[in-house]
Formats: sequence, C-alpha cells, structure tokens
Amino acid sequence: MTETSRRPGPAALFVLLLGVGALSFAWRLNGLLPTDQWEAALFAPGATYAELLVHESLFPRALIALICGAALAVAGALLQQALANPLAEPATLGVSSGAFLALALVGVWAPELAVSAREIVSLCGAGLAAALVFVAARPQRYSPLSLVLSGLVISMGCGAAAAAVALFYQTGMLSLFVWGSGSLAQNDWTAVTFLGPRLAILIPVAAILARPLGLLSLGESAARSLGLSPRALQIAAVMTATAIAALTVSAVGVVGFIGLAAPMLAGLAGARRYPTRLCWSALLGAALLFCADEVVQQISAFAGEDIPTGGVTAVLGAPLLLVMARRLRPAGIPSTQDGRQLALGRPGLVLGLGAAALAAVAWLSLSLGPHPDGWRLVSLMEINPYLPWRAARLGVAAGAGALLGLSGVIIQRLTANPMASPELLGVSAGSAFGVMAMTVVIASPDALAWAGSAGLGALVAFVIVAVIARRSAFSPELVILAGVAINTLLAAVMTTWLATGDPRVFAVARWMSGSTYFATSGDALTALAAGAAAVACVPLVARWLDILPLGMPSAQALGVDPAASRSILMVATAVSAAAASVFVGPLTFVGLIAPHVARSLGCRRAMTHLFGSALVGSLVLASGDWIARVAFYPNQLPLGVVGTLLGGLYFIGLAMTRR
Repeated sequence: MTETSRRPGPAALFVLLLGVGALSFAWRLNGLLPTDQWEAALFAPGATYAELLVHESLFPRALIALICGAALAVAGALLQQALANPLAEPATLGVSSGAFLALALVGVWAPELAVSAREIVSLCGAGLAAALVFVAARPQRYSPLSLVLSGLVISMGCGAAAAAVALFYQTGMLSLFVWGSGSLAQNDWTAVTFLGPRLAILIPVAAILARPLGLLSLGESAARSLGLSPRALQIAAVMTATAIAALTVSAVGVVGFIGLAAPMLAGLAGARRYPTRLCWSALLGAALLFCADEVVQQISAFAGEDIPTGGVTAVLGAPLLLVMARRLRPAGIPSTQDGRQLALGRPGLVLGLGAAALAAVAWLSLSLGPHPDGWRLVSLMEINPYLPWRAARLGVAAGAGALLGLSGVIIQRLTANPMASPELLGVSAGSAFGVMAMTVVIASPDALAWAGSAGLGALVAFVIVAVIARRSAFSPELVILAGVAINTLLAAVMTTWLATGDPRVFAVARWMSGSTYFATSGDALTALAAGAAAVACVPLVARWLDILPLGMPSAQALGVDPAASRSILMVATAVSAAAASVFVGPLTFVGLIAPHVARSLGCRRAMTHLFGSALVGSLVLASGDWIARVAFYPNQLPLGVVGTLLGGLYFIGLAMTRR
C-alpha cells in the first residue's frame, strides 16, 4: 500500500471536521433547550430567552460560519490556480485588509453608505488593494514571493490607516478591532440574508471557471491551442475571488487563512484535478471554519471572554506559510545593487549634504507650523516657547530614524535581500508582542520595562526566523517567508487580545501607532543617545558587512568568523529596531527606505552605507513627524502611521522599478 493511499480522503476529512463542529454545536444547544424544541426554536421561536438566543444567535452563527468558510476557500482556490501560487489567498494578497479599511473609513465619515452600499464599498477597497499588490509584483512576473511580500506591505499599510482612524475616533475603537478580527457573532439573520444571495451568484461563476482554469496546468501554450485566453481567464478568476472576499469581509470582517488551509488540505487529501479540488475546498473550508468557530466558542465560554474567530484562524497562517514555502521555486530575489544611481559619487559629499539637509529639516520643524491665526515661521528669538514639545518630538524621531536606518542596512546585507526590513522579518512584530506581554505582567511599567520587553521580543522573533532559515543556508526567500510567518502569528495573537476590550489596549494601541505626541525631553535625550551610540559602533561592524557577502570561505580566509559575526549583527539589528520601536512604534518602514536612498546616492561600501542610511533614516522620520504634526492641524497623526503609509508607497515604487 502506497503512502498516498494511506492518507484519509477529502470526504473523510470533511466528515471529521464537520462532525467535531456538529457535536460541539449540539452540546451547546442542548444546554439551552431540550432536543424536542430545536426545530421550533429554528422555525417558530417563542418568547423565552433561550429560544430567542438559539434562533437569533446560535443558528445564524453556525450558518454564517459554513457560508463564509466555503466562500473564502473558493476565493483561495481561485487565486492559487490562476496565479500558480500556493500561498495566494485573500489575506496574503491584502484583499481582505483593503476591504476592511474601506468599510472602516466609510463607517466613520459616511455611515449611511456603510449600510446602503457596503458591498460596493468593500469591493472598491478590495479591488484597489489587489491592484496595488499586482502592480508592485509585476516586475518580478508575479512570483510567489513578490506577491506575498507586496500583500504583506499593503496589509500593513491598510492596518496603519485603520489604526489612525481608530485613534481619531476612540469611541468606536473596540468595535473596530472586534470586527477587524473576524467576529462571527450574530444577533439576527441579517448577515445570512445579505451574504447568501450574493454568493449564490458568485460561487456558480467560480464553478464555471473551474474547468478552464484546470487546463492552465498544461501550460499557457497548450491552453491557447485549446482556444483559451490565459490572461483573460486569470483576470476573471482574480476578479471573482476578490468579489467573494470583499463580500465576506463586509459581512463578518477579516477571517484569515481559511482560503490557504482548505485548498491545501483538499490537495493533500487526494483531490488532484482542479475542478474536484475546488469543490472539496469549498466543503472543507465550510467545515473548517465551522469547527474552528465551535472551538473558539468553547474556549470563550471557559475563559469568560468573547474571542474573535478570525484572530484564531489567522494563527494557522504561520505554520501553513512555512509548509507551503517548501513548494516554491526560487523567486528571483533582485540583486542588492541598484541599477540607477545619482551623479553624487563621493560618499563624503553625500554625507555632508545629508547632515546639512537634516539640520535644515530640524530648523523648519522647530520654527514652521500652523497657529490659530495661520501658518508662521518664527524667528530664533521667538522659538523658545515652542521648544519644549517640538524639540522633544524632533529628537525622538531623529534618534529612532538613525537606529532603524542602521538595522535596515544590516538586515539587507545579511540576507542579500534588498526588500528586507525589520518589519518584514518579524523584528517589529516581536517587539510589539513583547510590550503586550509586559503590560499583562507589570501593572505600571516604566520606560525601562517598555524598552526591555520590546528588545527581548524582537530578539526572540529574529532568532526564530534565523533558526528556521538556517536549514536553507539563509536563503533570502525562506528568510523573508519565515519573517512573514512570524508576523502573521504574532499579529493574530495581538489583534485577538486588542479585541477583548482590556483597558490596557488603549496605551498599547497608542504605542503601536508610533505617536510622539507625549514625547518628553528625557525621551528625546535617550533616543538621541541610543542613535549616537549605534552610529559610533559602525566602524566596529562595517568590515564584517563588507566581507560576509563574499561567502563563508572568503570570510574565513580574511579572518572573520561567519557564525559569530552573523550572530552579533543579528543581535545588533534586533536591539536597534526594538529600541527605535519603543519611541515610534513597531511599523515605520524606515529600515526599508533609508538603505535604498543611501545606496542610490553612492554610499556603496558598508561604512558609508551605514552612516548614510542613519542620516536618511533621521531625515525621513524628522520630516514624517513634522507632517504628522501639521497635516491635519489641530488633529495630529501618529508618526508610525505616516511612516508606514510613506513606506508602503515607497515599497510599491521600488518594486515597480526593479527588473
């Protein structure tokens, strides 16, 4: 008997998942009503609390879980087949986050549209996010890694924008987190009646596309010989999947990774032909989400907290991404050499001009700003009253920018991956998770506790990524996919905790958004001192960064211990990124932007690259803090939100220009 024949078939897996969920559902239902009253509670409920609860909550929630699970699985199967990418699904491609952001914005500024046209709003948001992902991945010919990486950046950008909305309108913050986490809780049959008829139109469209999409496995030339247009077929599949995902998000929020898990399970269980795999993906997705939701409800009842189902299903993403990564061919990571370079070929001149630019930005940040009577540029004689808060914010931004610029250079050179940054390799998510864990343990944490917990979390996350990637000799593809997996896992845990309504949520959410509003002179001195200390250490590590990319034999021949030097550099990266995140939050993307700008200006050797990136990082965050302070005066945006939005736009532009 072969190994394949010993595996349980898709039917057995479906029965197992559905049976576990059904048993849990029946057990909870029996605790409310005797068996002979179930039918009456479903079709003709009485006026008792138990019957109303069963009719208006339990049955609609079970049905919406089945419907959403099937829909997300179909969307994932369509995307995976159309893009020939086993990692493709609405969550990894940023579609769900785009729909969520659009609905959140409309819910705040045009609530009437959120009721009357929510499907159109969610479709627009999902479509725009998908378009940005594909535009960013086009130069790499939509390789699996480029699509996942672009989707992660778009998701982070959408999350940053949603965080800004939440901080502006804190009264609806908790409900925004709960909905964004994919809560399947129901109070009536509205979601079922909204989603059911619309999916009844789109799912048959997916079924019609199944056979032609299956022929794409023969190759584009074979598909054309059979009279098919591969590009038109792919566009139709992506549009159908986007519409399905957008409607699902508009009904229940973001439920992640069902679209990745269900097709994978169907394939592993033996559904090889695509039409068969699509059918079993829908059934397994429905059973999987139903079973997961039942488990979540059992845990919620035991813990006394309402845990969002979407946050729990997203935890599946980390191991699944790593499992599926083994199936990927090398994605063609672009060289670290930037083909376009400005005429400034003298690194000393570049650094001097960078220092002058930073001084100019610092002066403008301190002296130029809006006032009740209009914009004013105050003179040196008038600047003293504005220094206490403007100088503190400027110092924090400049010091954190230098730290992030340095950590970005180290990560990109160590991984030979110009698209790497602390945010994409799990360091930032690790620091955020460390801070969250610290707030649970310590009632009134001080600045040292915040810094220590952020540093420890970042270090642990980066070590996990390094251990995973070590088996592939630090292959750039696996390094970044491991970072994406860690990001996915920790973000799911944090989002679930944020949705619980814990009073500590607001302080942590403010920190995660990177607000410098409460910066003090002590914070500024600490950030500047940390940045200066890191810059002072550049001569100690620059030689390693010049030699390590040459390979292990060359490094050993030149007297460098590759293992020890890599370990020290990894620790330095984690500490720098974590220290910066204490002041400006875990998401800014300065670690991605600064090394590229410095390299394009002619800073190629490690020494000048590190100094140049530190200057650019300080310049970007100092400018970003000024924008955050004045763009929506008298309201103020968090610096981390501005940095993430700018970084996302830069990432898209960078990806589009690479070949």
